[in-house]
Amino acid sequence: MSFNIYIIFLYFIGIFGGSLHARRFGTAQIGRKRYNIYNIKESNWFHAAHLCRSHNADLVTIESESEMNALSDHLTANGYADEYFWTSGNDLVEEGEYMSLSKGRTLTYTNFFYEPDNYNNEDCIHIRSYKNKFYMNDLACNNTIYAICEQKLQLAEGCDNENCMITIPKHVLLEVIEPLWKSTNVLNYRE
Repeated sequence: MSFNIYIIFLYFIGIFGGSLHARRFGTAQIGRKRYNIYNIKESNWFHAAHLCRSHNADLVTIESESEMNALSDHLTANGYADEYFWTSGNDLVEEGEYMSLSKGRTLTYTNFFYEPDNYNNEDCIHIRSYKNKFYMNDLACNNTIYAICEQKLQLAEGCDNENCMITIPKHVLLEVIEPLWKSTNVLNYRE
């Protein structure tokens, strides 16, 4: 019986823990979001967006000063102050109107170090550090830098703050477990 539970545990890690071959070098949970920081250096903005989607996430959309500060503090404290990271922000559709790729709306928060200057057709937003504090900047989308993906976390029913337990909905568990139990009964095979 304990072997069956072990196999199910490994199965869930593979599904809910992301791909085992993903080269993630940092994870942070801030509020209702989990951030995954990927070390694929040769990642342009488009590839970074696909990377995040392949891990059931989106490029990070920074929505407030407190979120920017918390993410900046995490990145600085963990030694990423010299790195650049893609966000979902871009003005690919209309110059100067920054939209979120993941939300499809105008960005509600920006924190540019310098005003975006569109130097050499810079249409995608990344964050970078200046004196150990991260700021937004526009950059050409074909540049290759790191990616930060975000996942929204679900709060347990009846929770109204971020300190509640996170649960996986019952229907999701059933969708995963049922095919496992109905599959050829490899777990109980006896000679």
